[in-house]
Amino acid sequence: MRLLVVEDEVVVGLYLQEELQDAGFSVTVREDAESALGALREETDETFDAAIVDVALPGVSGLEFVRQCRQADPAFPIVLTSGLDEDLLKAQFASDARARILIKPYLGSALLACLQELGVVSNLRPGP
Repeated sequence: MRLLVVEDEVVVGLYLQEELQDAGFSVTVREDAESALGALREETDETFDAAIVDVALPGVSGLEFVRQCRQADPAFPIVLTSGLDEDLLKAQFASDARARILIKPYLGSALLACLQELGVVSNLRPGP
């Protein structure tokens, strides 16, 4: 399973990459929405199974990233991470069955639980 992580904080991106790889995922990390959208559009043999996206990205926001993803594929699983108001985000995505919200800071196990809820699972290990 391939995951796209969109996180501008390098340390957080490395943490997510390590946690997700330990759980058996193949992980690509991008630090901004523009390069992440480019990675999604690349013609490759393998596509991404889900994305983990920070809401507060420089330039194009994580919310705009989600909007563009939804235009291309309404069923693409996305986990949004943020330090913002959880209720505000949940209200904004209440009707989106293919999105989950995680408020920072969070544990890798909480992220894996969100991926499991979305039907994105690792064949190698269920997670910590």
